[in-house]
Amino acid sequence: IRDRYYLTTMCTSMVQITCSPISNTLQTVYELDAHQIDITSLLFTVLYIPANVPATFLIDKYGLKVGMSSGIILCSLGAWLRTCINISFRFVFLGQVIAGCGNAFVMNSVTKISNNWFPAEERFYATTFNMLANSFGMAIGFMVPPALLKEVKEYSTVQEAKQDIYNLFSVEAIIVTILAIPCVIFFKNKPPTPPSIAATLEKEDDLKTVLMAIKDPNFFFLVLQFSLGYALYIGLQVVITSIVIPFGFTEQEAAYFGLLFNFGSMIGLVLSLFLLKILKSYKKIISTSYILSNSALICFTGALVWEYDTFINIAAVIQGIGLQLFWNVSLELGCELTFPLGEASSTSWLQTFGCLMSIVHVYIMEFCMRNKNQRGSIAATIVNISFMLAALLCTSAIQETLKRFEYEQKEQGKAQQQLKEIEMTSTDERKVLSIDSSSTAKTERNKNCLLYTSPSPRDRQKSRMPSSA
Repeated sequence: IRDRYYLTTMCTSMVQITCSPISNTLQTVYELDAHQIDITSLLFTVLYIPANVPATFLIDKYGLKVGMSSGIILCSLGAWLRTCINISFRFVFLGQVIAGCGNAFVMNSVTKISNNWFPAEERFYATTFNMLANSFGMAIGFMVPPALLKEVKEYSTVQEAKQDIYNLFSVEAIIVTILAIPCVIFFKNKPPTPPSIAATLEKEDDLKTVLMAIKDPNFFFLVLQFSLGYALYIGLQVVITSIVIPFGFTEQEAAYFGLLFNFGSMIGLVLSLFLLKILKSYKKIISTSYILSNSALICFTGALVWEYDTFINIAAVIQGIGLQLFWNVSLELGCELTFPLGEASSTSWLQTFGCLMSIVHVYIMEFCMRNKNQRGSIAATIVNISFMLAALLCTSAIQETLKRFEYEQKEQGKAQQQLKEIEMTSTDERKVLSIDSSSTAKTERNKNCLLYTSPSPRDRQKSRMPSSA
């Protein structure tokens, strides 16, 4: 089940980010502007908001198999539509729209899979590795396009460039389709035996429970924190090319920075597993995430200005580590704070507001970089630093109330108490049975003794007669 979900997540992430690392080539070949290219990636974020409602309903109502199959089929269909790019670039937009709708099904299943398939002590690990697949897919999305395309100035004709772009989209469509087949055929809703007490509980997704979760101030600040962090994570990958090109870097180098960022994200996910054991607190990990990423972002911008390539690479990795730490931790904390609300519903609230904030964030950064100069890139960096500081402030206001964990501990305590009572009852019954059996045996022995030792009246009469008689 994990492998199939990983494949699905990688597919959607790869399709989402395809156009960002080759933004300059697409602008030149198809006579587009930077905003239109950014929209292709941002459509996943925009469409998550309306697609989130049916995705959550289908996943909670009909199970993971229906939800995940719907997501990967939509993603495959969107990937094939993009191959009509040379007919019109509108087919790329349409393909991204369909694949973006499928992405909502995949993203809302993250915590649901962890809850349904893993015991309580492994849920955080499962969510972490699910997000790791997302980062790996993003890394592939940054790596494949520049590998299959040349710099735009190296093409002798526009038609040659268009043919290579068509080949790129065809390769990705084939990859997505091949990976989609086992997901659709073999994906299952639940294991035969529930892995935890929470997995057996019917989640409450009625309006009253939803409103109760929203009104919780801790969940409110978690949503706000997650929205700011999610916007930074998505926004930086969408506009990374626009940020570094004014400093004299090429598209291939920008794609390399994006690849390093996603490599750092994968390290950050693995690091979060160890941090949870050491810090034993979701809140502390989130705070560490923003402090680390803020420091790395300042170093990254300074290295761009002074052209220290080594420091740029190191800062990109550290920034990826920092900005990924908060994501899986926030999703798990959201499930804890909103319990007994369904995992898909909790995740959808976080992701929805994160998508809304991402749209605002990208438009702000595009406004800052509208003149395509270094000053605009530095202004965009200041915006990002402000977002991180605001997210850190929201994190400080959260109180960790682990409702799901406390419920499971309480139910486990009840189960252990019932087991002790059953064992005590069994012991008492065995004692009673032992006493009864020993009493019965003693009575039988006494009867036998009376039967064989007591003389009958005739024998007593014979004993009184003379021996001669």
